[in-house]
Amino acid sequence: CPAASGTLSSECKAAFIGTHLTSGYSPYLKGTWTWTADHDLDSAESGQISMFTGRGILSESLGPVWMIGTAEHAALYQYSLHNAQNHWIGFAQTETVSFILRVRHGLFSALNVNQFETP
Repeated sequence: CPAASGTLSSECKAAFIGTHLTSGYSPYLKGTWTWTADHDLDSAESGQISMFTGRGILSESLGPVWMIGTAEHAALYQYSLHNAQNHWIGFAQTETVSFILRVRHGLFSALNVNQFETP
C-alpha cells in the first residue's frame, strides 16, 4: 500500500488488534514492539507505506504486567488498559501511524472503529 492518499483501503488493513492481554495473563514483555511497519524495508528506497493495524495493546490483565518497549503505529490507540491493574509500562514510545499527519479532513470518521471488523 503506497503512502497515504487520504483514504483508507480495506486492502491496507493489517489487523484488528496487535495484542490482547486477558485478565489472568501476567506477562513480562520486553522489546516486543507490537506495531505495524510504516516503511517498505523490502525495497531499496525503504519508502513509506500505509499499512495499518486498528489497535495496539489492549490489556484487561489484573497483573502484574511489565511492558518495556511494546507498542506504536496503531491507528486508534497504542495502549488501552480496561479494568486492568498492576501494570508497569516503561519506554512507552508511542507514535501514531505516519499517514495521520498528512490526512486533513475526515480523519476520525475515516478511522471509525467499525472499519476494523472484529475477527
